[in-house]
Amino acid sequence: MDILALPFFSLQGVAFLIWAICSFRALFQIRAIATAETGSINPGPFSFLSAMRVWMRDPATRTLRIVWLVAFAAIVVNTALIATRAPLQ
Repeated sequence: MDILALPFFSLQGVAFLIWAICSFRALFQIRAIATAETGSINPGPFSFLSAMRVWMRDPATRTLRIVWLVAFAAIVVNTALIATRAPLQ
C-alpha cells in the first residue's frame, strides 16, 4: 500500500462514520413517526414507507438529509479516487 493512500483511507473512514450516524438517526426518526402514526409498537413495512414520505418532506430533517447525502457522495468519490490511485496489481 502506498503511504499517500493513508489520507484517502482516513477520509473514507470519517465519511463512513458520519454516514452511519446519519443513517441510524434517520431510521430512528422514521420509526418514531411510524409508531406515532399507527399507535403500534411494531409498525409494518407500509407504515414505514408512509413515515419515510413524511420524514423526507419534513423541513426539520433537511440538515440531516443534506449531511447524509454529502457523506455518501464523499464515500463514492473517495472510493473512485482510491481505485484510480492504487489499482489492483
